[in-house]
Formats: sequence, structure tokens, C-alpha cells
Amino acid sequence: MDTPVVFVCSEKDFPKLERNIPQYQAYISGAITVIGKASLRQPCQRAGLAFIDEDALYPSLTYKAVEHILRMRAGDVSRTGWYFQQFLKMAFAFTCTEPYYLLWDADTIPLHRYEATERPVFDTKTEHHQAYFDTIQRLFPELRKEHDYSYISEHMLINSKIMREIVEQIEALQSVEGTSFFEKILYSVEPEELGKSGFSEYETYGTYTAHYYPQLYGQRDWTSLREENDWCNADVLSPRLKGWLAQRFDAVSFDSWRAVNRHKQKFMLRLSYFYGHDDALRLYVLYVRDRMEFLRQVGAKRFLKIVLFPWLLKE
Repeated sequence: MDTPVVFVCSEKDFPKLERNIPQYQAYISGAITVIGKASLRQPCQRAGLAFIDEDALYPSLTYKAVEHILRMRAGDVSRTGWYFQQFLKMAFAFTCTEPYYLLWDADTIPLHRYEATERPVFDTKTEHHQAYFDTIQRLFPELRKEHDYSYISEHMLINSKIMREIVEQIEALQSVEGTSFFEKILYSVEPEELGKSGFSEYETYGTYTAHYYPQLYGQRDWTSLREENDWCNADVLSPRLKGWLAQRFDAVSFDSWRAVNRHKQKFMLRLSYFYGHDDALRLYVLYVRDRMEFLRQVGAKRFLKIVLFPWLLKE
């Protein structure tokens, strides 16, 4: 079984994806397919990647179609791309000729080999966002959150048949406005949630599959380092630092949509002055995740010097 590895990628994020291809190929088996704007076709071909035009993947599913509904229902189109990418991941099930396909977020770099097991698994985390489940219940009234973990883990192994089943069941709903699955999903999200985060394809697929196919997937914990675009990007992760991160995390993510925190950046600059780049990043992770261990390694006197360091306190 040659499971395709699918990235939904914007023009802005493609250079980052392209730089990280060696990392993906080293840790994930399967040919890479990129879904994106038509302008990415040639860059993908040059990089040896399969390409699918996002506007040709599924009937009536386009960026403008999603934007139109968001404008009508919420007056806020800022999350158009976020919803559109999720719908593209679902729609790929109708193109995929393999039993499974692996979705992988383009802003996430694996730190360990992603091993295919005889039984597929859900890699799970601990977050919870109630609006996702409110939408799920409007689409599938019989579904509830059945576990204390989340299916949102920056990647997911999808059973093509089950995803097609989900899409077809949504499109068969007579009680929800719209014709295509993406229209019905957007009309199932409360207007006040549309401009925020009102739907999750991962949470929906995981909840549906766990309910109707409870024996199909196993489950394992997944630990990733997120929100770290405040202090670095993939280009500055040296082999030494990757090795250190791999002892603690399964993956590291760089969310390009998140606002950069200037206070965190300043703190990183101070750490870099005293420790150099790699050790500064390592210590920053400890500072965020394990404050006591950070203080043990740095010491109280050095910590005060870092905090009070005058040159880098200026704007």
C-alpha cells in the first residue's frame, strides 16, 4: 500500500514546505501531493511533487465560494483560507485511489519517523474547543465527544472510504441549508463562531470514526511543540537542536498565521547573547514548558542578568 502524503499549501507557505521536503521524506513514507493554487503547479513539478489545483478538486468548492458564505453569514472573511484548507483535505478522499491517505500540516516538521502500523492509529492531544462539537452535533445529532482527548494533532491518517461516507452523509442532510458538503458545514456553524474556529475536519473525522468504526483505529499520545514562530523557524533548527527536541516532542510546528510576540522575541535575543543560538532555543523551550528546570540550568544570578540586560530592553 503506497499511502499518499497530502499537504494543502498556500503560495506564502510553499517555500517553507519546499525547504523541509528532505525532512518529510526522511521521516514519512509515501509520495507527496500538494493541493494549492494553480500558480504552484510548476514549483511543485520542479520539486518532484504531485500537484492538484485547489479549484479543480471538488465541484463548486473554491476559495471564493467559501468566502461568499462567510461574508453573508458573519461579515468576516478573515478565516476563509482556514476553512477552505479543511474542506480540501476532506475532498481529496474522492480523488484518492488508495485505501488511506495521510494528511500533514505544512507548518509541522516531524522529529521522529512516522511508522505505518498494521492497525491505523489516531495520534491524539489534549485540547478541547466546544464549538467544534456543537457543529458536529448539528451535522450528526447522534455524535458526542466520547473521549477526553482531541484528534487535532497536525496530521491524520484518513480512511478514504469513511471520509467519502462523511461527506456524502453531510450532503444528504435536508435540514441544513446548502447543496455541497462545505456549504452545509458552514451553515451549521453559529454565525458568531464563523469568524473564529467553528469547525475541525480532524475532530469531525475522529469523532465519527470512533463512534461508527470503534475497532478500526488504535490511539497513541502525540506531543508537539507549537506556537514557536515567536523565536525561530525551520531554517535555524540545527541537527543538534533537532536531536534535543526529538527527545521531548514528536513534531515541531511554526504557525505562520499567529502574531509574533515581541516580548518573547526580546527574551530570546537576551538568551542568545549569553548562550548562543542553539542553547538559547533549548533554554527557551524549557522556560516555556518546564520553568523549574530552566531555573536550575540557568541559575538565579544569570536569570536576573538576562531579564535586566539593558541593551536589548529598548524597542
